Amino acid sequence: MFEFVYSWYDVYSWYDKRVILLTKIKRDHMKKLFISLTGLMLLFTISCGKDDPKPKNNAPDDFTVTPGNIGTTTADLVWTAPADDDGDDVSYEIKFDNATPISVAAVATGTIITFGVSGLTAETAYTGIVTADDGNDGTTDASFSFTTQSEAVRN
Repeated sequence: MFEFVYSWYDVYSWYDKRVILLTKIKRDHMKKLFISLTGLMLLFTISCGKDDPKPKNNAPDDFTVTPGNIGTTTADLVWTAPADDDGDDVSYEIKFDNATPISVAAVATGTIITFGVSGLTAETAYTGIVTADDGNDGTTDASFSFTTQSEAVRN
């Protein structure tokens, strides 16, 4: 029969090799865990570092401006306040040819707006644009044109 005789050195050597092997396995595992956690933290930092893009703003719906009650020196511009899909308050700017724009306050959607213009010249053609502005870089233009009446001839 065989008899196994171990010396203290053999037992210590076997234990030492086992400890070294387990330490190496733990070290490799810890490296992989560290790399994985570092990657996750980097991904989280990058994804949270940028602000979410601003949602797309929709401009106010199209609308039509109709000149009415045209006299020799006066006229009305009439339109229905367009809807804004984002629910933004819509204000208006009226511009005749290259004149200084006239601002009109915001009103509820669907409201009929009548803007009276005075100080016009008889028998003169006028053109312009009404711009609906939602205050968030959404604008819609509607053009108009009309000619004032001539002055009545007196006998």
